[in-house]
Amino acid sequence: MKSPVLAVVIFGFGALALTSCSSDRSIGSTAVPVYGIVQCPKASEGRGSIALAPGTVLKTTNLCLEARSAKYEGKIAKIIWGTTSPIGPISAELARDASGKISFTYTGGRHGTQATLQQGSQRIPFNFTINALEARGGSSAQIDTSTNLVGSITVPPLRGLGYTDSRGRGADAGYDQSTAFYAYSPEGAVKGTEESRVRESGEGKITFQVKNINAEKGEISGTFISDQPSGVEGKGEVQVEGYFIGNFKAGA
Repeated sequence: MKSPVLAVVIFGFGALALTSCSSDRSIGSTAVPVYGIVQCPKASEGRGSIALAPGTVLKTTNLCLEARSAKYEGKIAKIIWGTTSPIGPISAELARDASGKISFTYTGGRHGTQATLQQGSQRIPFNFTINALEARGGSSAQIDTSTNLVGSITVPPLRGLGYTDSRGRGADAGYDQSTAFYAYSPEGAVKGTEESRVRESGEGKITFQVKNINAEKGEISGTFISDQPSGVEGKGEVQVEGYFIGNFKAGA
């Protein structure tokens, strides 16, 4: 009679072999679009308008930006899963100045998140951000579905102070080599990775187009296009298209 224990062991090895054969270990096989994991709230139905008299300020503390598609150096790239998520909650203000022009300004909150693109076999990290947003629109007495806002953002370096790579190497922390020499080692040693030593911020451009307004809730939503540097030394320009939503209320 065959041993029951031996039968269980053989079955276990067979199952493991089948699992190994069926797994997809190709590049990007585990990639999941960011918008399939975490999403901004859905917009309410509505194509109304919200009045904006000169001197009026509309404030939000729950603005949310969700990236839905991207391009790297002008070519389509896939947003893949990582530490990525929509940006928010963000504090921002919509106002109308004395000349009648509309302004849209970042005032606080979570202004950015690390994200990753995949283009072919290449993976590109970038800093998806709305940092230091200052946007302007045309002269109008209201916010409606014809409102477009164009402005600038500042993109902080993705790999700044304290960054270490997957082997623990960095300029300000970690080691300068994977063999455990400290970053601030004797003269002549390589001090961290090139990417981790770059501190410069970059400038980007962002455009918002209002698509839906629920005046009762003060809800404004629509689409955006952001053209920005990646925030990583040696990497090129990234274009992100997506969706935004926020509830705006009159403030002092």
